[in-house]
Amino acid sequence: MSWKMDAAAYLEQHDVEPALTSAIKGALVAKTGNPLADIQKLLQVTIDAMRFGTGQDLQGTFLVIGSSKGIGLELVKLAKAADLTVYGTCRKASPELTAVGINIIEGIELSDDNCGDKLKAALNGVRLDTVVFNAALGDADGGTENSLIGKGIETQTIDSLSIDNMRKMMEVNAFGLLKIAKAILPSITTNSGRLCTVGTVASSFTLTLDGPNSSGEFAPLLAYRTSKVAAHMITQTLAGLLKKQGIAVSVIHPGVGASDLSTAGIAPDGKPTIPQGMEGVMKWPFELAKGVMLAIKNTTLQTTGSFLDGQYGEACVSQPW
Repeated sequence: MSWKMDAAAYLEQHDVEPALTSAIKGALVAKTGNPLADIQKLLQVTIDAMRFGTGQDLQGTFLVIGSSKGIGLELVKLAKAADLTVYGTCRKASPELTAVGINIIEGIELSDDNCGDKLKAALNGVRLDTVVFNAALGDADGGTENSLIGKGIETQTIDSLSIDNMRKMMEVNAFGLLKIAKAILPSITTNSGRLCTVGTVASSFTLTLDGPNSSGEFAPLLAYRTSKVAAHMITQTLAGLLKKQGIAVSVIHPGVGASDLSTAGIAPDGKPTIPQGMEGVMKWPFELAKGVMLAIKNTTLQTTGSFLDGQYGEACVSQPW
């Protein structure tokens, strides 16, 4: 009897979740060169479908750190449309953010040591049900000319990297998260609150070693990846600490996006310029935000500590750390 028949017989004889059984059988009969990898992938997708198929609707107060443009701007729009009480922080409000009609907290510069205390004072005792840390720099200066693909590919290799620029990115992407969290964690609602960090699969240890992020022109990005790894670890550590308080925590991969953080600049029409060859691959911020929002809804105590991917609003799956 072949190993395929043995496996199928075992599944028939044991009380295995039917959905998992179906996934494994599908891989067993598939004609591929790597059936074990197929089984692993199908199992993960099936398990994710069961774990993340019951996302809870959001309610109460919704705070986005970094909301003046890109994903953050689209998130506050979605939250506003869901009739939540919405707060958004920024260094300086954009006209687009002002037009949304939310509670805007300006002057929050994450590189400042007092940014957390400043935010806490501005909130003035408001209880927070969902906090999303979205702010990040793609390269040291944070401008469109210094985005990940605009300049980051060139300036973040082992040969070209500036330690001073990397230090600035760590200050915002990692230490900024820590300063904000330290200040406002006592304000997050216990037993139902959420804390989510917008991360990236580019900082997955697994995918950096073996996967689409392990080679090619987008492989370097040493400063960005390192700063986001630190942000991931801060978030993951908080997940363990906050679970006993009933606060669910996640890191969320938004997908491949066309924003000024990631692309080559801004076109005259105000939209990010998509690099040649990336057309159809990069999604616009409103599409990314749909996926992030779905992942936020699937951030529960049962999934806390997960690295989630909202698949542009189509499904919620996990990503490897």
